[in-house]
Amino acid sequence: MLIDMEEAHLAHDRERRRRKIDEETNEEREERLALEGEARRALARKKYSLIAKETPNQIAARLSQRSQNDPKTIWIQVAQHNHERIDWLHNEVSPVDEFHTPGYIARAFPTFYPWRVTDLNERNKTDGIL
Repeated sequence: MLIDMEEAHLAHDRERRRRKIDEETNEEREERLALEGEARRALARKKYSLIAKETPNQIAARLSQRSQNDPKTIWIQVAQHNHERIDWLHNEVSPVDEFHTPGYIARAFPTFYPWRVTDLNERNKTDGIL
């Protein structure tokens, strides 16, 4: 019952404001918009002054609180803590010299060298072109 009365009162206020806005002249409208704009600017100045007076610790606390609830941060934390670290393979004992190992590039990139020939001059030698 109380909620219905509050809703009726709010609806009545909205209707009264709507009628008042419909009936106002251009000068009144400009004055009302100027006052609303000034009120918005004053609120922004107040909010900015409160933020400007924050200490570095307060700023850090506010930023960390905001970032803790961020979905990206939550996803990164889950990814970091739920998976074991995978070490890369180490081959320092006998490194592969890709410049002096014949056929290494052809085996590494079969799409580029479908006939497994990496020496472009080799075909010319066999064809007798050189």
